[in-house]
Amino acid sequence: MTAVLIIFSILFGLAIGSFLNVVIYRVPLHMSIAFPPSHCPVCGNKLKWYHNIPILSWVCLRGKCAFCGTRISVRYTIVEGLNAILYLLCYLAFGFNLFLPVAMLFCSALICVAFIDLEHRIIPDSLNIAIALLGIIACLFCNKIPTFEVGWLERLIGGAGAFGLTLLIHYLWIWLFKKDALGGGDIKLLGAAGLVLGWKLTLFSLILASVLGILGILVVSLFKKVDKDDEIPFAPFLAAGMIFALFLGNKIIGLYTGLLG
Repeated sequence: MTAVLIIFSILFGLAIGSFLNVVIYRVPLHMSIAFPPSHCPVCGNKLKWYHNIPILSWVCLRGKCAFCGTRISVRYTIVEGLNAILYLLCYLAFGFNLFLPVAMLFCSALICVAFIDLEHRIIPDSLNIAIALLGIIACLFCNKIPTFEVGWLERLIGGAGAFGLTLLIHYLWIWLFKKDALGGGDIKLLGAAGLVLGWKLTLFSLILASVLGILGILVVSLFKKVDKDDEIPFAPFLAAGMIFALFLGNKIIGLYTGLLG
């Protein structure tokens, strides 16, 4: 039974990953995610069902459109593969319970947030609302799951606290330095994710994201000049921090508090 669920998690993750590519491409452009059906954005030809098999179609087509030969971004396979890996990790980490679909969809939403912000420098409100709804579901039905011991009160404090704290930092930063510290989408994302992760893991993910952001800027600066006025997308680092916190945050916090006695 375990092997069947592992295989199902991977295949389900690949299928949802294919849909995430539609979300990443269409939502920032205010297009319907249902209509028109999948098509080449260059030549407009409707794709056959066998052109939409996750990863396999991209490999067989050698990364090109079957009709016009336009290059297809490798991002599509990265999203599909990453989503499949995270779905497998969700099953292995949390088991088959009510929190499992919440964790899976939370990871999927964060993938969309990261790739959209990376390309368009925005976080659509629809994705933040979807994450908040997952948090509300978690508050109602997923309290103190043995594999993820976060209660409803901790989640409510996480949602309200993360939103309020980052909003305060945002306005203080503007007052002191006359520039934004966090975008409005980042603030909403932290508030929504706080309902899923609880206050401790949300704070953990924010600290980790800040460290990753600094390291990311340092790495980029090795290859090109980074101007102080350049807009750096923070959501990919937040998403990475939140996913890490989801899987390992409680263990690391437990080890840390254990060392402090």
